[in-house]
Amino acid sequence: MQPWPVGEIRSLPLESIDERYRRYRLADRSAERAIRGSLERYGQLSPVVVSVQEGQLVLVDGFKRLQAARTLKNTETLSARRLEVDEQGAKAAIYTLNRIARPEGVNNCGPPRSSNWRSKTGLRCCNRNRSRTMHGSRD
Repeated sequence: MQPWPVGEIRSLPLESIDERYRRYRLADRSAERAIRGSLERYGQLSPVVVSVQEGQLVLVDGFKRLQAARTLKNTETLSARRLEVDEQGAKAAIYTLNRIARPEGVNNCGPPRSSNWRSKTGLRCCNRNRSRTMHGSRD
């Protein structure tokens, strides 16, 4: 891979983007449909964010954009910005982006609840089954 300065935007083939952190993203079907419609109408408005780990381009932000792009005909690349983080930093960035994207106490499992259910790890307890769930990236 050629040197890639942090912050520089490049066009990446969809198949070159590793989604190993997908399980940490927020799943929101209506947002996914909206992003697909936006990509169809306007094209990509903001780059996805990747980090380079073990020689792979690993997605940190932009999961819904990538998924939407994969469903569109004639879309083979996405613009991406590189972020210099290791695995722990990538997970922290995803978690932080989720907190920014969702108001306090709101998750995709149910209605808002108080923050007293947070565990010491920062995971939220789902209202329905009291199981600990990690809600992933905002996108």
